[in-house]
Amino acid sequence: SSLAAQVKELRTFSQNALGELRNIISDLRPPQLDELGLGAALRWYAQAYARRRAVPVDLVIEGDDARLPADYRTVLFRVAQESLTNIAKHAHAEQVAVRLHVGDDSVELEIADDGVGFDPSLPEQLARQPGVGWGVVGMRERALLLGGTCVIDTAPGKGTRVRVTAPLTHERNHHPGEGGNNHE
Repeated sequence: SSLAAQVKELRTFSQNALGELRNIISDLRPPQLDELGLGAALRWYAQAYARRRAVPVDLVIEGDDARLPADYRTVLFRVAQESLTNIAKHAHAEQVAVRLHVGDDSVELEIADDGVGFDPSLPEQLARQPGVGWGVVGMRERALLLGGTCVIDTAPGKGTRVRVTAPLTHERNHHPGEGGNNHE
């Protein structure tokens, strides 16, 4: 093959690699998250996921997501991203549902699939092995950063539901008995 053909092939390869790198960077922190809020970022990610995986994603956003602080937006987006990544890798799901509910004093994010499910003790067992199983552990730790919880409801053959709930109060880092005022 000629040198010109090799250069053309290399150029095409480089352009494709650059495009993939841009997609990866955008996936890490989509500009929509800061510019338009969590709802828009979830909408964008769900649409991209559905397109790439050919699995429909039913997205419901309830309440005013614009009032979520930046750390909440980041944590909740990462949890949704990790959940959808896990679904793509492991669930063999045909349908996915994502629901964000922003209430007066709490926020809840729920990601559910109709896939194969798993033994709920498995992530903790895997996390003890180097480099494996950190996704679920990471989601739980992220929820704790907001003073919240991450509950995973699953069983083999039953699909999976990940639910993160966190308080929306300025007192979220204070726990009773740790000082400070707990008066309402």
